Amino acid sequence: MAAEFDISKEAAARRYVELHPETLAVVFSKDDCFTYVQQSADFPWLCLEKAHPMPFRPPPKNASSLNEMDEVEPVEWLNKPSQARLSAQCLYQRDGYAKTLLHTETAESDDSDGMDDTYQRFSRFKN
Repeated sequence: MAAEFDISKEAAARRYVELHPETLAVVFSKDDCFTYVQQSADFPWLCLEKAHPMPFRPPPKNASSLNEMDEVEPVEWLNKPSQARLSAQCLYQRDGYAKTLLHTETAESDDSDGMDDTYQRFSRFKN
C-alpha cells in the first residue's frame, strides 16, 4: 500500500486502520518500547504508556521481517483484557522500529449501554 500510493509505511498503516471494517490497532515502537498507537474507534484501550516496554511478540519464523498473525495475551496489551480475544502481527524494521498490527474480537453483552467505554475514552485526557 505504501509503495502503491507513494506514502510512508507509517502513513499507510494509520490509514489502513482508519478505513478497515475490522477492529484493529497499529502499535508503533522503537527499540522495543511503545511510542504511540493508531486504533479504530471500537478498539479496546491499551494499557501501554509512552516508553513502556512492549509485550512479547513472536519473532519472524524465516528471513522475513514480518511474523505470522498469532494470538497474544490480552492482559499484556489491554485495559479490559477479559472482554477480548487478541491477535498480533509485527513488522520489524531497521534501526529498532517496529509496527504491530493488533486485531480483536470483543465480546460485549447485549445489555451494555457503552458508558464504560465512553468513560474510558474521555478519562485518558485527565493528565
